[in-house]
Amino acid sequence: MESDFVCLINLDRGIQLEPERGFFSTGTDQATVTRLRREGALLRSRRDSLTRQLATVRAERASRDAIINAAVQQERNRAALVVNVALAKGKPELAAEFIKNNPSLQEFQAAVDVNAKYRREYEANRAEFAKVGLSEESYIRSRRLDDGLERLPWPSTKQ
Repeated sequence: MESDFVCLINLDRGIQLEPERGFFSTGTDQATVTRLRREGALLRSRRDSLTRQLATVRAERASRDAIINAAVQQERNRAALVVNVALAKGKPELAAEFIKNNPSLQEFQAAVDVNAKYRREYEANRAEFAKVGLSEESYIRSRRLDDGLERLPWPSTKQ
């Protein structure tokens, strides 16, 4: 015998050996095999498509998480700055209110800094004040006296 395959032939069913595929098939089974192969190819294609979609979703989720984490870190940094400014200005009770109301750091500094109004006035006329030799500190002190926020020290009458 020259062939390594044994083939049983049933004339009613037309069984034939298909050594290249490694199995026996019948004429009606060949259609089923072809259909199953097509379905398998479609399933593999669908699996590959879903795998790509999953990779895209994971990448989008990672990107979204990075954006959220950056926003959270930015808010933590802002809150820390607000607390530090409030402590530096001696008004820690304002920190929680300003963190909750979410103003910009500049708005918070202006609210905590009682001299901010005077600083803005000085900045608006810096060139004029510089001509007469008036420093920012002197201007602020003068304006605080004008508004009654400070009093001039009175000389002591005790001797």
